Amino acid sequence: MKLQIYGLFISLLFIGCVEVQEKDKQENPTNEQSVPALSYEIEALAQPQSYAVKFLGMNCQQAFTKSSSKVKLEQVTVANCQDIVTEPGVYDYEWLDQGVKKNLSVEIPEDIVIQGAVNLSDLKPIEVKNNKFYNKFLKIPGRLFLTFGSQIITNGESVLIEASSVHSDGGQISTFASQTQAAVNQNGLNGGLIYLKTPKLTGNLKVHLIGQSGGGGEKASKSFPNDFSDNLEGGNGGNTGSFWLEAEDFKNSFVAIERNYGKPGIGTDKQWCRKRYTHVPCQNITIRPKGKDGHPGLEEKSCLIVNGECTNFILN
Repeated sequence: MKLQIYGLFISLLFIGCVEVQEKDKQENPTNEQSVPALSYEIEALAQPQSYAVKFLGMNCQQAFTKSSSKVKLEQVTVANCQDIVTEPGVYDYEWLDQGVKKNLSVEIPEDIVIQGAVNLSDLKPIEVKNNKFYNKFLKIPGRLFLTFGSQIITNGESVLIEASSVHSDGGQISTFASQTQAAVNQNGLNGGLIYLKTPKLTGNLKVHLIGQSGGGGEKASKSFPNDFSDNLEGGNGGNTGSFWLEAEDFKNSFVAIERNYGKPGIGTDKQWCRKRYTHVPCQNITIRPKGKDGHPGLEEKSCLIVNGECTNFILN
């Protein structure tokens, strides 16, 4: 009997200890419980250079101040815990939390809006060395917008254009403004590579891949030539160039690719203009057979980049 009572006492003591431990755990929460973190998110809105800054883990009913290099210190109302910002830059938000000053620095990226015809060089791409695919790199921190009728002209440069997203309302990226012609006796330039890399591509985009036409042979001479070794052949036409697209989401886009290889330069005759009589117009006398015409350029293939691999594709 004494043994049974002792065992019951020990059991009651053990149960009582467990209850105390659970009570202490409830009254003294551990670090494992979630505590809202002070942070923010940036959401890109539909209009260019328009972003919503969404604040997390704070009481948004209190007074906020905002300042940046372009915006002086001003009071802002953070409705629904968000602020709409329409200028790029770093913004400093400050507020009081139970008498303690707190702040957050928010960086808004810069969008690029293309209107009219813009040369790639005007966008100030950086030079790339030791890359076999491209020699220019245009990094756009925010989004790239191409308005209707706008055009980026690479002028035969091979370039990687990278942006957080790309939207085109009927804009265009072209290797040349038009099918231009090289200088006399010179081969036409190739279109180069246009490499567009973005997580998201939307809208209608035209990519015009143009090779430069070859220059013609030397023009007719109006005086007797001293050198019969002049090259009278036309230059070769340039290749169209190619377009690479690397995008995670382009289901809401339509990309039309147009290719025009460079036309061959036409060879010409070496001539001497002889005027026998003052009242008779000058007569050209051919002193060398017509030079050879150049070769037309080639149509290069475009491709979709998937997992670092180039897969041939046609979007139009």
